Amino acid sequence: MNRRFPRAILVCLVAACGHSSVAHAPLPADSEPYVFVADLNTGEPVFKGKSRKPLLDIVRELPDGEYVVAGTSVDKYSVARVTVPLSQDPNLSYRTDCVSITGSVIGQPAGDHPVGFFPWTDPERIQAVGVEKDGAFAACVPSGRYYAVVEGEQFHSQKLYFDLASGAGAADVKLWALDELNRPASRSAFVNTPDLPEFIDAAAKNASVIGIGESDHGSASALTSRTKLIMSLAALGRVSAIAIEAGPVEVFPLDDYVTGKSVDVKAAVAGLGYWIWNTKEFIDFLKMIRIHNQSGSGDVIRIVGIDLPQNEKAFDYLIEHVGRLGLEDALVAQLAPLRTDRAAGAAALDAKERQSMIDELRVRASRMSGSEAERDRVALLSVAHRIEVSALTGVWRNAQRDVAMADMVLLNAERTEGKVLVVLAHNDTSRFR
Repeated sequence: MNRRFPRAILVCLVAACGHSSVAHAPLPADSEPYVFVADLNTGEPVFKGKSRKPLLDIVRELPDGEYVVAGTSVDKYSVARVTVPLSQDPNLSYRTDCVSITGSVIGQPAGDHPVGFFPWTDPERIQAVGVEKDGAFAACVPSGRYYAVVEGEQFHSQKLYFDLASGAGAADVKLWALDELNRPASRSAFVNTPDLPEFIDAAAKNASVIGIGESDHGSASALTSRTKLIMSLAALGRVSAIAIEAGPVEVFPLDDYVTGKSVDVKAAVAGLGYWIWNTKEFIDFLKMIRIHNQSGSGDVIRIVGIDLPQNEKAFDYLIEHVGRLGLEDALVAQLAPLRTDRAAGAAALDAKERQSMIDELRVRASRMSGSEAERDRVALLSVAHRIEVSALTGVWRNAQRDVAMADMVLLNAERTEGKVLVVLAHNDTSRFR
């Protein structure tokens, strides 16, 4: 995998995209399972393909290391994390307590390009399934929340996060695999056209989230183009908030600044701990939003963060407001080492302790309601996301970061009130569905 496996696909649920499903003959119940084995240290697949060979026999042939071993067919699945050499035989038997998925890949070139399903909360437990020559695929995976990808080095695509509910019947998924060598021309040409306001207003009428990407972080030209787009939308009264690739709590001072409070904006931007925003162009952009908000139109645009915390500020927020948040003393004590060294602190916790902390923070966040508790809720979720990601490495860390950012986008999209949330991030981030 190593960035290669996850960066592959435009995924779309049929119902969400307004396209009818393509009819494919169902695979026979005794079809060969598709087996996928990945090295957890490198993220690279070491075995993939249909095989009737017992999974344990495949594992016994692997070199020393840590692996995720998965197999699935139309009516069964197996997935486990194993360490070789084996101290004891792992449970790799196939199970049938799963949800059926059928679908098709459109635009896929010839070759072996499996579809992978990554669980939100545990991306190491990936399921993968092979694709037939006509693009059809079928699998059976445990219920839960997933995002899907198609392997292929030359593809560039979007992600879709979706739920597979137990007992809800078979899911039908359609995926578009876009060939990087034959992508349509960029729409950046629209930036300098006279019909820009009409173009973006038409786009915003059918969206609650608009992602505006950039090919290089910190690019002055990219931010200048973004500013034109956003201010055109703002003039039409279409923008609820602007989400940036920075920690939610670190962004609080920027939000205070654009909404009229006395804030040293240069110090606030430097305090993000993320160099990509520490530019004259971004500070000028914030000043423009502040002026817009003070125009007397009553149309106030907020600034929010959707990325993982870059420093200790999110942890400091919880500790400072521990009484109001109702956090237990034991949880506060566990947060202290995470504040100063997040990776080491998370690694020092066993899986149950770590999950218990995450669950407690999420429960507290779910109990927060109303605009007065907005920042408390964001801070709790931000720290929960940081703990989830800090214990992971490599491609799994990147995958969980995507999930965390999607979670924050969805949270902020709930408050758009008929307007749009504009997401500013790198192309790979702003493109996800």
